[in-house]
Amino acid sequence: MKSPSLSARSTAIGDGLEKIVSQVRAAAQEISDGTNTIAASSLNISEQIGRQASSVEETSASMEQFGATVEHTADNLRQAMTLVAEASKLVGHGN
Repeated sequence: MKSPSLSARSTAIGDGLEKIVSQVRAAAQEISDGTNTIAASSLNISEQIGRQASSVEETSASMEQFGATVEHTADNLRQAMTLVAEASKLVGHGN
């Protein structure tokens, strides 16, 4: 059995290196594509979080306004009850 010539070995090594470089390039492209996908997903998530934060702020402001309205209504009710009590006393003294 005759060993391959130096030229054949060089060609085989070159072919092997070419195959390795091709595989590395393909892997690098897959990594790049994956990185781009992750970046786009991160941006999307960030935008959604921003919208949710804005919604929470709006809800919080509405709740504060609602609380102020309830407090104002309670104050008005206390005043009305005081007026009713005073009117009741006046009506009682009038008899």
